[in-house]
Amino acid sequence: MMVEPRVTNVNEEQTLFRRVLALCGLSPLLGPGTLRRALKDVGADPETATIDDYYRAIPRLEARLRAFLSESEAAQRARTIALLRRQITMGESFAPPPSSEETEVVPSSRERQKTTR
Repeated sequence: MMVEPRVTNVNEEQTLFRRVLALCGLSPLLGPGTLRRALKDVGADPETATIDDYYRAIPRLEARLRAFLSESEAAQRARTIALLRRQITMGESFAPPPSSEETEVVPSSRERQKTTR
């Protein structure tokens, strides 16, 4: 029987949310809502979500990321989030992507349409 790793306090839960959010690569305006909706899609409460909740939400999150990122970029980010889960459950350290990727602002589809006109 596998024991689900559980974040034990609010600060750790917020840190986990921020870590996954950074891996999504979306702007501060788009990222939090996109991640929260993906968690809710699988019945997880974003305020108390465990790493396994995030893992279950990966397919929904990847689908939502495709609205803002290329299919290959969304798939790569989903794989990175899955790796985070493995490293947390195995007690390994996790090196997040370089800071330039963490803060990369991705234009919305509307913004991309404006630039192509």
